[in-house]
Amino acid sequence: MIHEDPRWRHRSPPFSSPRTREFEKAIEPLLNHVFGEHYVKMQWHPMLEEERRGWDLHGAVRQITYTPAVDIAVGPFATHGVLTQVYDQMEREYAPLLHRLLSAHHENITAFGSRFHEPTLRDLRDANHNPRCFLAIELENGITDPKHHLGSVVNAVALARIPVLVGLNRKRSASLLRLRE
Repeated sequence: MIHEDPRWRHRSPPFSSPRTREFEKAIEPLLNHVFGEHYVKMQWHPMLEEERRGWDLHGAVRQITYTPAVDIAVGPFATHGVLTQVYDQMEREYAPLLHRLLSAHHENITAFGSRFHEPTLRDLRDANHNPRCFLAIELENGITDPKHHLGSVVNAVALARIPVLVGLNRKRSASLLRLRE
């Protein structure tokens, strides 16, 4: 789902990511209130625990490599197993919120002139049969490299039951939409 935060529409894009941190600080208490503090993680690195061990399956030291990071993740976190039934229950419990997100997504893509198919909750559920978290929220703001945007999309889709991409300004939202189409 692609969303544009209307608070950033008329501001110029920054050269770094202070606006991203500002958005994270604003949304964290809201997510904590809805899902509980123990389920909300900022800058979540799902593979970091294994990478910090620095060992492969045979006990040999290996070099730490890239691990994906999600700007904001909502658990529970399935780092050592599958939580499909838990996520199914959460989807039912939070259906009104998820439907509002989908509705906002539809309004946003329509505002950009897109006629792309609007996903349903079933589409999102069926897209990832082994999610590592319930929600993954990727915030796009200042970086203009299409490979960075594509990496954010892949991280969110690969790691979450419900991936959410937020363009913090109109230019980033349009860039995310172009990737989608």
